[in-house]
Amino acid sequence: MGPASTPIRIPIRACLPVLPDIRPEVEFEDAASVMIRWPAATPSVTEAQMLGDQVITPTAMLGTVSYAVEVREGARAEWRRVAKDIHGQTYVHHLRPGVSSAIRVVAVNKFGESSPSPISITHLDPSSLAPNIDFTPPWVALIRPTTDPVSGRFNASQFGLMMYWKPAYMPEYCSSCVSGLDPVYRIEWRRGRGGIWQLLEDDVTDPDNGFRLPNEIVTMLMDDLKRTGESANAAVSLNNQAIELRVFCWNQFGESGPTKPCRLVASQLFRGQIYKNTVQALDREPVTEIGDTVNDGDQLPTVSLPELCPRLHAYIGSISPTEGVSVNWERYVDTGLLSGTEINPDSHAR
Repeated sequence: MGPASTPIRIPIRACLPVLPDIRPEVEFEDAASVMIRWPAATPSVTEAQMLGDQVITPTAMLGTVSYAVEVREGARAEWRRVAKDIHGQTYVHHLRPGVSSAIRVVAVNKFGESSPSPISITHLDPSSLAPNIDFTPPWVALIRPTTDPVSGRFNASQFGLMMYWKPAYMPEYCSSCVSGLDPVYRIEWRRGRGGIWQLLEDDVTDPDNGFRLPNEIVTMLMDDLKRTGESANAAVSLNNQAIELRVFCWNQFGESGPTKPCRLVASQLFRGQIYKNTVQALDREPVTEIGDTVNDGDQLPTVSLPELCPRLHAYIGSISPTEGVSVNWERYVDTGLLSGTEINPDSHAR
């Protein structure tokens, strides 16, 4: 048996991982975060550089490789390792609004770390996190007072107008990582197109539930309705001084809007109920007399249902001075016409 061979020491630098000289790819995953991708690490030596018969391959020398992501927020900040022990080649990072973020990747194995990859820079514009509200004007729904079954009187306190609008668009985001993104709505009103816009409410958060207009607005509309029949000039003047509503949307990062205004013309808003009540009175027993306040509430245009039927839903899609009111409702309602003249109504109208 001959003498033992001389052992060969492999330097540690030959076992370190090497990242390709390529910047990490950065693309937005949602409103406030980015997806980072990078190529796989390679061994420091190639098979051609190995001496003689390869007892160990370069891949075996490299071993298990993991990755770490480092971020620097701002030009003068220090590098901060935001993630480590990543065994894939992707990572989602949440950005800070208004700050340029430099991103680089490091490969790690049991022998040490590679040199950092080239730097990729990204920026999250705060204005991109502002809500985007549709220009479609808001619309109103009429709240009809219910009748007391004992006294036959209306509950005048239920009389009112509900205002609705399309919710603002917000891109997907992680609420646990970025705060202050939830949209908040501000409602303004004015008297006539030349009037000054005034604040009505500035902290509405749920457009699905709508906003009940204050009694002062409803009272002004009812007063306009009483003055409509005085003269032709009065009707024109009231139309020019119609109440208008609009909606803004904002959060901590900006504001959008306003929507197109919704004009509340009393003669159009409450039109139709006087005729309906007159026709019903010819076909039914006289109703109990009610006070002036209830008479105002009785001017509301409503869809009347048989007593034994459940209340059905009607939806106002839009209000326009030129095209009128777009309405959709469920079928099988009482039209209020005389007995024998009932017509199966369509489920939409303008």
